[in-house]
Amino acid sequence: DGDDSINSRGNGQSVTDSIYDLFDWNDSLKMVASGDDELLKIIESQFICGIQDDYKYWSSNNCTPSCGKPVWIHPEDEDGSVSYHHIFFDDNIHNDAKDSIVAVRSRDVTTHNWQSLCGEKTIEQQGKYVVRVPTVAAILQQDWFLQQIAMAEARLQGY
Repeated sequence: DGDDSINSRGNGQSVTDSIYDLFDWNDSLKMVASGDDELLKIIESQFICGIQDDYKYWSSNNCTPSCGKPVWIHPEDEDGSVSYHHIFFDDNIHNDAKDSIVAVRSRDVTTHNWQSLCGEKTIEQQGKYVVRVPTVAAILQQDWFLQQIAMAEARLQGY
């Protein structure tokens, strides 16, 4: 319904174990969901989702990628397909392994826990799960986002 926002919260855990909490947009003390799986259940029930970051948390952690806005990489299904393809659009994406606005999250194949990718692996996801938005181009080209989605889907499929 668009009334929620996602904020990353520092909770004393290491940066790679950070948890993302979903709070009611109108009541910042009311937690709606906590942790990757609960958040994904809500996010994936929507067609489009907007996420508000916790800038102070990200900035106080030296803009480390794992402290940024989350985007999730789902493992392939048994038939080799991917049920959900999250694509993160932002104008503040750049090729710096130590400074990123996005925390690319994937499941560990052994523990099945969600974890943030390191900065180098985050850069490797550009064009597939992470797309830099040149603001002027996105404004001037009516189908810019649709083109980027098509290219990201093609990259996901290995084309």
